[in-house]
Amino acid sequence: MVSILEKNNIKVNEIESYKTVLTPNQIENSISSILFYSPTGIQSFLLENDTEDKIAFCIGETTASEARKHFKTVIVSKSAAISSVIDAVNTYYKKQKS
Repeated sequence: MVSILEKNNIKVNEIESYKTVLTPNQIENSISSILFYSPTGIQSFLLENDTEDKIAFCIGETTASEARKHFKTVIVSKSAAISSVIDAVNTYYKKQKS
């Protein structure tokens, strides 16, 4: 994108507005599912944990794309809201009980 702007004589000043810092934590291996709200959340999780037999619940398709690289089962919420991710968890486990 920058090269297109520069080719059209538009000056570009790139400013880094934030830097993501991964903060991994090891969690109990007995959990069966994890809720993710960003691709970097998944990357941070993977530094200290495994994905074996775990389900990833994701807030959107961008996060789910990253999760699919590492998890066998990935569930995407219907909307990009925390409540929607929780609804996806509830729906999934209600179906598992029946």
